[in-house]
Amino acid sequence: MLSVVNPHFPDATPYRSPKIEIFADQVVDEYMNIPRDSEQRKAREEALQGFYAEGLTVDSMGDVGGYRQLNHKTLYDVHFDDDKAILQYRVDYDNVAVQQKEREVEKKKGKKKEKVKEKYEEEKKNSRSMLLNVPVKASNDGYAVVSNLYFTPVPDVKTKGVQSETNPLAEQSEAPMEQKQQVENWLKDFFKKYADGTTDDLTYMMEKPQALNGQRSFVGLENTKIYPSGKNGFVVKTNVKFQEKDVAIENTESFTIHLTKRDGKYFVEKMENTLGGK
Repeated sequence: MLSVVNPHFPDATPYRSPKIEIFADQVVDEYMNIPRDSEQRKAREEALQGFYAEGLTVDSMGDVGGYRQLNHKTLYDVHFDDDKAILQYRVDYDNVAVQQKEREVEKKKGKKKEKVKEKYEEEKKNSRSMLLNVPVKASNDGYAVVSNLYFTPVPDVKTKGVQSETNPLAEQSEAPMEQKQQVENWLKDFFKKYADGTTDDLTYMMEKPQALNGQRSFVGLENTKIYPSGKNGFVVKTNVKFQEKDVAIENTESFTIHLTKRDGKYFVEKMENTLGGK
């Protein structure tokens, strides 16, 4: 699971094991879900204490005026601090406040109706997303939470100033128009088979067959560039539009394809999902 481990760790092996994530998953589930019922809250505290190291105590909770419900969790990142790992989970959860209220309702009393006050509960839900940090130390083939869990905001991981991939062959001359038309016609037939067929269907057209197994439909080619390569080869740079089978949702995918001719037929030596490949 963990590919980079603090070099100062005396033994990094336990921190690379999938078991540490299994352990932390259980901690997050117990920690984030806080029941409304007092007996269930007590059971939660006892269960959570079993994950904690000696000397670390779980927060005791009285009536919290509602409950907390974990909707989704994702392992976001892992940091290392001294001799422990801090597993960061993105947690999406609901804080639900429960309020006691009164309302007037009509109730039948004999042949008459009268208004009476009735107590009821109203729930107010607020959805939150945070990073939950779980400090974990490995010892004796097991793991323990060695410090209080804590929340931090979910950072914005978007960046600016990064240029998209471009065609490195853009300055080269393309194939003659007649050859280009032949290759484009072949590409249309190829991508129809690629979308509708299976890998077995593409064995005679590709060195390493791959296909979409009929999950998408081929729509068309866009901005296709075809460059001569070697004696009988071409390098193709193209954007391909596909569509969902069930609804008219389209997407554009980029391809670099290395073609050769075998026995008078085009053959895919290599195919990559990028315009940047050479």
